[in-house]
Amino acid sequence: FGGDVAGVRKRLSHLESLGVGAVYFNPIFKGPSNHRYETTNYFEVDPQFGTNAEFASLTQEMERRGIRTVLDGVFNHTSVDFFAFKDLRERGEASAFKDWYYVQGFPIRVGENPNYTAWWGYPSMPKVNLDNPNARSFMLEVPGFWHREARIHGWRLDVANEVPMEFWRDFRKVVKGLDPNLWIVGEVWTDGSAWLRGDQWDSVMNYRFRDAVLRFLAQGSDSPSQFMGRLMRVYHDYAPQASRNMMNLLSSHDTPRFLTLANDDERAAMLAATVQFTWVGSPSVYYGEELGMKGGADPANRTGMEWNRATDDNVFLKHYRTLGRLRNSTPVLHSGEPVPLASDDAAGTLSYARVKGSDVALVAVNRSKETKTVTVPLSAVPAAQNQRFESRLGVAQPTRVGSSLRLSLPPQSAEVLTPTRSAVSRRTNSVRTRGLPSHQVTHP
Repeated sequence: FGGDVAGVRKRLSHLESLGVGAVYFNPIFKGPSNHRYETTNYFEVDPQFGTNAEFASLTQEMERRGIRTVLDGVFNHTSVDFFAFKDLRERGEASAFKDWYYVQGFPIRVGENPNYTAWWGYPSMPKVNLDNPNARSFMLEVPGFWHREARIHGWRLDVANEVPMEFWRDFRKVVKGLDPNLWIVGEVWTDGSAWLRGDQWDSVMNYRFRDAVLRFLAQGSDSPSQFMGRLMRVYHDYAPQASRNMMNLLSSHDTPRFLTLANDDERAAMLAATVQFTWVGSPSVYYGEELGMKGGADPANRTGMEWNRATDDNVFLKHYRTLGRLRNSTPVLHSGEPVPLASDDAAGTLSYARVKGSDVALVAVNRSKETKTVTVPLSAVPAAQNQRFESRLGVAQPTRVGSSLRLSLPPQSAEVLTPTRSAVSRRTNSVRTRGLPSHQVTHP
């Protein structure tokens, strides 16, 4: 679908304007398909994208600007043109690589009804036998190579739940041996707690967060209390450190875009982004979301970046830049624990806090298509009770009423409140948590 290393370099100022802390690239390694999830060479940037040297230069420039690099690692399967499978096709049972794959017979039959195990039955993606010590050793060389070659900062692991856990334990030892701060995030669509016990990954792609936001804001099928209940269940399924590392997404290359699923409701999409940037975890922006791009199922969700939308009057771009500044200047949004405050199912409103010690941020949300008065109780947040609060998004000003704050929120909007006293001490530079991007953008 286009795009290359030089093009990314040319647009780094755009990423900086969003306050991005990391870029997760879909596969960049040499492969025959447009998505590159069929790897031919794990040690070479696909020539259509550029060279290894150009990519290394890009990552250095990104790091200089405070933007880290996360690569997509596809270790579950390879291309049929990968050297080991190619040898297997040519030499059959005499191949030294016959145990690198799950072969049911010889000669190898590529195409319809292959006689080897392939990812979801796709013949072009033969599944690797990672229980084989030689295949495993080969794959474990990949992280070290790219650490030396381009000083990358982390890995997103494709179809990670289909790979043996023992491989991921070895993978973690290799990666953390290179640098303990390197980030490891696995693709899991359900509960990922089995992989987040300190011996495999640091995080998962939080599709459960996406599902909750879709139900609440795109489909309207969940009430505010049901929505908050879903978010808190996900939060409690993981240790606090893992929760802070969650890759919170609204869209990805594997899903229709959020705006499309919300029936092109721009207010709903921007409200979803506000929740995403204020909830526990690392908000992951799929390229073009910050411009209001639409797209259904693959391939419509993977079209080229619509740079003609990147104008200063684009309401999405303004909103995402505001959210980036908010997040990067408000430490409690990185490390604070979530505290549900109130839900009004009839009104379609809710509020929650992010709290760490005496630091606090309050978030009030109005899902309805009417202006609503939202009452934010402070009784559950001792740190907030003697504070004066101010608006951070400029949507609504709070009024103190007893032990609560009251706001008049426009339709489908949200406001973030922080103590007025913190205004002087706010940092304007990007906040960092060890190994965790402040927020990230996914690039195809």
